[in-house]
Amino acid sequence: MLRWCGISWATPASLISLFHWWSVWLWQPRVKVLLDPILLAVVWAVWNVRNQKVFDNKLVDWLEAIELIIAHVAFWVSSSKDGRDLTMDDIIFRIISVASAE
Repeated sequence: MLRWCGISWATPASLISLFHWWSVWLWQPRVKVLLDPILLAVVWAVWNVRNQKVFDNKLVDWLEAIELIIAHVAFWVSSSKDGRDLTMDDIIFRIISVASAE
């Protein structure tokens, strides 16, 4: 997911550390409208996949999980007031150039 966004980054030690780092980071508005949904979609997908594995003994299909994350991000961003001007193609295929075009 980070590669999709063009981000090189070291993972925080805990989910609490991740959310704290995320909340204090001063993102540009256009970057924030794109990256906030990515963080939430990734956390939700990992939680969901983990529950499917633990409770349903379902094999983890990470490619499917990543595709679902991208679909959620595209839907959430295009549904937000700050992302209405973006097409699904902008979000899915040109996320790096869209984020840098402020």
